[in-house]
Amino acid sequence: MLKRKPYTGLTRQLVLAFDIGTTYSGISYSILQPGGIPQPQGVTKYPGQGQVGDYKLPSIMYYDRKGDLKAVGYEALKDELVEVALAEGWVKVEWWVIDGSATLLLILYSRVVPDTFSSVPKLTFRNRTPGYIWLSVKDEIQFIFTHPNGWEGAQQQHIRRAIVLAGLVPSTPDGHARVRFLTEGEAGLHFCIWDLFASGVPDQEKYPQGQGVVVIDAGGGTLDLSMYSMKFDPTSFEEIAPAECRLQGSVFVTRRANGLLQKKLQGSRYSNPEMIDDITHTFDQTTKLHISNAEQPAYVKVGSVRENDPAHDIKAGKLRLLGQEVTKLFDDSISAVINCV
Repeated sequence: MLKRKPYTGLTRQLVLAFDIGTTYSGISYSILQPGGIPQPQGVTKYPGQGQVGDYKLPSIMYYDRKGDLKAVGYEALKDELVEVALAEGWVKVEWWVIDGSATLLLILYSRVVPDTFSSVPKLTFRNRTPGYIWLSVKDEIQFIFTHPNGWEGAQQQHIRRAIVLAGLVPSTPDGHARVRFLTEGEAGLHFCIWDLFASGVPDQEKYPQGQGVVVIDAGGGTLDLSMYSMKFDPTSFEEIAPAECRLQGSVFVTRRANGLLQKKLQGSRYSNPEMIDDITHTFDQTTKLHISNAEQPAYVKVGSVRENDPAHDIKAGKLRLLGQEVTKLFDDSISAVINCV
């Protein structure tokens, strides 16, 4: 049975872990007490979320024409805010963690990411912690940030710069030492370790010499694959192949769906770019989640139940898509996983 070791530090510490994803982001934390067993907790309450909590926060932000941040996450999804954003010409930022190029990263991690980092800790942890605990840890918070497999020194430097710009740590050696990085593959391995051992798997008698472990993180922007060798007594893991990262996450399936919808709706009253984008969003949030095979057609809502356009396969407000058409949208992403393995 795998057990966490007690914290050996001499003072109380707070650890905040950020996963800033292409479509959704998340935060977890742990208050480390000297001699105590660390107990990681996920943040489930964010501004604008409503009564039902969730571990995920939409990776969406709005900026006004002056470049000031106006909304983050669930607040950016509110109908009334979207209406104001359209009226005042705000810029919507989404699907932005999908490119490791230096130019894009420099832009994102010098402006967008600092706004994200600086706003979220104040909104998630500070208001849920007794004042004396917050005062004892606020100046020495340890930060952990995940990033796609394959991102190395250059990309980590951009992230570290963003963290400093956000005011989370000072630009000093001590400040930099409070920031640690973890690849998506390593983070996935840690999650799988506790999940596996909690369920009684693996069978140590069946695999006395250990066994291989493949971790595939099929995310919004990237597909991250890592391979490890697992040994028993004591339990240990060793990376046995270079980590892989492919830009074929779920947003690319949605982008291909956008192209399919443009083709299917060409010449219809739904063919303008704004309506195509709205239908694509509906496909992403509903239809895409239920596609299972090429034999069954898929349906995406395009209007009210009174809408009928037989020439474009629209009946009762729903566009009919062939099963072969929608499953093909996943082909490149599936092939990327297979090729990595």
